[in-house]
Amino acid sequence: MASAGSGSAIRRIRDATFPNISLGVSSLSYSMIYVALLRGINVGGNRTVSMKTLKAVFEAAGMTDVRTYINSGNVVFSSKLRSPKRIAPLLGKAIAAEFGFAVDVLVVGDRLYYSTFFEQSGFVDLASGKVTRLPKLGPALNEIAPGPGDAVTLTRYGSGGSPSENGSVLWIDGDGALRVEHTLSAPDGLTVAPKTPAWDPTRGHLWLTTDLLAHTPGGPPRRDAYRLDLSGRLLERIASEELHFAAVAPDGALHMAWVRGRELSLRIGGPEAPGLVLDHDFPVELDFVQDIQFASDGRAVLTRWSGVAHVVEPEGSFSTLALPRLDPEGLYYTGALHGERLCVTYCADVSVVCVDAPRKPARSAP
Repeated sequence: MASAGSGSAIRRIRDATFPNISLGVSSLSYSMIYVALLRGINVGGNRTVSMKTLKAVFEAAGMTDVRTYINSGNVVFSSKLRSPKRIAPLLGKAIAAEFGFAVDVLVVGDRLYYSTFFEQSGFVDLASGKVTRLPKLGPALNEIAPGPGDAVTLTRYGSGGSPSENGSVLWIDGDGALRVEHTLSAPDGLTVAPKTPAWDPTRGHLWLTTDLLAHTPGGPPRRDAYRLDLSGRLLERIASEELHFAAVAPDGALHMAWVRGRELSLRIGGPEAPGLVLDHDFPVELDFVQDIQFASDGRAVLTRWSGVAHVVEPEGSFSTLALPRLDPEGLYYTGALHGERLCVTYCADVSVVCVDAPRKPARSAP
């Protein structure tokens, strides 16, 4: 494996753990000025974040002209990155879940949608910076992805009430109005909590990664993959192998990271597609494929908790990089290619690590 050498630029953000917040990023002008809206901090003496530290966090992440406003958590900054779609993963998914909940963001057209677990989800208008909150959607919202047509898909990780109540999947319209919510079913003795959704536009199916939690204390969890149709009917539940992550490329191709035994493979099109084996000895007890992102040139980046990143070329070859473990307790989350650089969020405090991206594949598909 190629690893980050001494010549690689490593940017760390130290001594700043973001609390229970939502993030919006808004492009305000052609000079690429953005505003980040961090909710739920410095309220009633809780979740205290120093604005001086917050400013340093953004500067250490490579942002410039950083300005904070009073003690609100609103930050205006400039960036050489030319799209909110690149900044949103780098800043949004790097926010540590201090209280154990997920924060997710999705850019659709001129809006950036965000989800929170305990608070109100919503969206940010990228032209004006206006924030619209969606209290009617309720709590316990987890991850966001494009849905059928112009819909947005969200998963509800449980009911937000009883831990024995199953989670659900929601489709909302562009203004945040609920179109339909489908409650999932689970095998006897288990509760299903959905995580990552991926709408397959080719087949008209929705894939979900899940946690199946045992009602009996100490019972082992399962992570079955669910496949639903447009009506929410369960078509398939796969327990024989684990779906770590699924995402749809800009060309509509479904990319799925599967682990069977100790073999990690990428399958494009569905679980029955031939797999590109990325790792023959995947450490299932310690590692996980957290995200798949796509570059404008057609490359896909699979990021693992351990800092191993697989960069897959459009023709099927791939390279593997091992990023530095800056903190033994930290986890890597989302990788994004930007020119000749691969930047990956790293949750130890809140960090972004950048290394040279591979120019030539290290190996080819068998």
